[in-house]
Amino acid sequence: MLPLLGTRDRASGAARLACGAALAVASLGAACSQGDPRWPELTDWERAEVWAHDDVVGFDRVAVATGPNYVAWLTRAAGAAEELAYWELRDGETVDDTELAMPDAPVVIPLAVASDYDGWVSVAATRDSPRGDNTGLVAWQRGGPRPRPERLEAPERGAAVPSAVNTGRAGDTALVAGVADGQVVTWTSHDGDDWRSDTPDLGVEAEMATIDVLGDGDRVVLAGVDVQGRAHLWTSIDGETWLTPEVDDLPTGVGSVTLLGQLDDGELAVAWLGQGQDETSPRRARAATIQRFAGEDLTDEGAIGARDDDGIPRFSLEGATLSPEGRLAIVGSAGGGGDTVAPMLWVRDGDRWEPSDQPELTRLLDRELRAVTTVGDVMVGVVTPAPRHIDVELWRWTG
Repeated sequence: MLPLLGTRDRASGAARLACGAALAVASLGAACSQGDPRWPELTDWERAEVWAHDDVVGFDRVAVATGPNYVAWLTRAAGAAEELAYWELRDGETVDDTELAMPDAPVVIPLAVASDYDGWVSVAATRDSPRGDNTGLVAWQRGGPRPRPERLEAPERGAAVPSAVNTGRAGDTALVAGVADGQVVTWTSHDGDDWRSDTPDLGVEAEMATIDVLGDGDRVVLAGVDVQGRAHLWTSIDGETWLTPEVDDLPTGVGSVTLLGQLDDGELAVAWLGQGQDETSPRRARAATIQRFAGEDLTDEGAIGARDDDGIPRFSLEGATLSPEGRLAIVGSAGGGGDTVAPMLWVRDGDRWEPSDQPELTRLLDRELRAVTTVGDVMVGVVTPAPRHIDVELWRWTG
């Protein structure tokens, strides 16, 4: 268990922005200056901790998860380039890392991670070479000092392995979902038991283009976009029987979807990205419709758009939280794509979304703000490099 303001950087010395001496974990410090009184969350973010890793393979990723009181990530273990570890900051207290037993594969690439009060799940792809195609999928769940990998077998022998998957948890149900050959493929585990694969009948005739999954505390939620640009939502208590909510406000002309995070029990935030994304990064676009989904209700939260004059020609949206001020805050990145992106935070106040212009964030090139949570009067964000490498930084804002 590691304090949030500890000294965990093993490569280059922790990089910090300090308001004097390092502050105790219990208080997490105070902001150095007052920001815009209309949107105070947009300024006075500071770097609190860095985990810098040596290069491990030619291509690697950090998988992240956002929750109402935690952030979690899956990446390389500290000081062990050949192994992975599950990392978690919960309730703003300490960072825990759990080393994972590794599968017998030349290359293992993190893909997805999810957590709740009852457990966590991490998913990675196996490859023969760092830049090769995925040859298989493995998953770990909480249990024991060194959780073992479990292979996620395809529903049919010879079926394609999804290039990307996402995962979510709710109660005793863990779900992994991806798209292969235009079909949604799921894997479900209950109480840590063996995984069951399926190609669920979701009532969509068109091929699916993308899928995301998230637990909202009570159930797992699937959000998807088909090749015709239509948005879809499904819910399930057990990850096997799926219901289609009776909602009328799903957007059209959609390119992809991101379930941004659980905001409260039974409530989450979703971003529907418009069509015409960056071909090299489908999750980067010029417009996004933001909604909240709670129970059977889908509430519109306006749209985030590109701002060319402000250096935001495109953007990605990665995570969401309710700030200590009670405003909906969304994190991601802004920029043209590739190495020209920088971390970004948007806050909704009234009927508009406002991006941050804090130089410490907007000038931090080739980084993305990937996850965010709120604990008391503190927001904590996870920053990772883009598009590759696996350093992890924790940033914080104190109200």
